[in-house]
Amino acid sequence: MEELKFQLVVFHPYRTMQTLIQDIKMEKLRVAGDGAGLDLYPGDGGEGDGARRDPDPEVITARMAGVTETAWSLLNDSYRLDVCLFYPPHVIAIAVINIACSYMGVDASSWFESLTFVDNRREEVKQVEEELLVLYEEFSHLKPDEIARVLSKVPIHPPAPPVQSATEQRT
Repeated sequence: MEELKFQLVVFHPYRTMQTLIQDIKMEKLRVAGDGAGLDLYPGDGGEGDGARRDPDPEVITARMAGVTETAWSLLNDSYRLDVCLFYPPHVIAIAVINIACSYMGVDASSWFESLTFVDNRREEVKQVEEELLVLYEEFSHLKPDEIARVLSKVPIHPPAPPVQSATEQRT
């Protein structure tokens, strides 16, 4: 930071993530509207497993809202790593969307394969995914009671008094 004279600009991937998720949602709605069907739950073991289903738009919207919420949380957690310093925002956004879709059971493989990447960006997406998954693996061994015990040792300070403006100080 000193070398940069504390002049660091980090471009956040939130807007890109929201746009890409909207693209996936619109594609799924279009496919469902075409009557081609859509498998939102691949390999769920249900009746006709592997057959493509044609859910109504409310189901797609609800599932994509879950993907958005999960991806947003993943993106927040990505700031525990240094990925925002090494990878462009769109790579991080695509990585968290892939993980979120997988976690929520939404098949976005055709969307991912349809993306055009330059240079080694596809590999970078996989690297970001791996780094995020390692982050979660590192904390997966902690039990809730251990976390509570550690947090109980953190001192809780009273809130700072409000700062008075210059005009309030004169009176």
